[in-house]
Amino acid sequence: MKNKKILALTLATIIASGSVSQTAMQVYADDESPMAESSSTAEYQFALTVKKFKMSDSFWKKIGEALNYADKDNLYRSTIGQLVFEINNDKSEVKLVRYYGTAESVDIPQRVCIDDQEYDVTSIGEYAFYKRNKLKSVNLPSDIKKIGESAFHECTNLQLNKLPNNVTEIGKDAFFACRKLQLNELPNNVTKIG
Repeated sequence: MKNKKILALTLATIIASGSVSQTAMQVYADDESPMAESSSTAEYQFALTVKKFKMSDSFWKKIGEALNYADKDNLYRSTIGQLVFEINNDKSEVKLVRYYGTAESVDIPQRVCIDDQEYDVTSIGEYAFYKRNKLKSVNLPSDIKKIGESAFHECTNLQLNKLPNNVTEIGKDAFFACRKLQLNELPNNVTKIG
């Protein structure tokens, strides 16, 4: 228990100082998240530390709730339920960056409050639902325009049958190994598929 407290304090300090990039931060909710090849040695060590301690989702939820923070790239984060959202510095995009729950059904809100202002959720980030095998359905808000690379990677039970009409971009492997996916057609606005 003492080690968990030390790790929590260390992570809070590192995160608040902005000395770890967004790539490294993607591991904070799930020790199975992949690290990008461009990650620095410090970020890789950070990820290994997280994996070593294998903290529970509830532990990471507490970290997320405690750290509505702005990192070195001015990306503001907010945790709502078991969903982590982020807004970029020009406030033009609100992205769902992580889901760390285990529910079979998830409702992504149309709007979220970040830094005391409400914004429309406009994209699903890379690896946001990575390997959430219990997930069967996701209610996507109508303003979603982008679905990031590997966003639903290996969500083997996902039975999504329709994407919002505003979707214009679908990242590489967004639905990789989603064996029960039932998408029969793509929205007319889709102009880019990874």
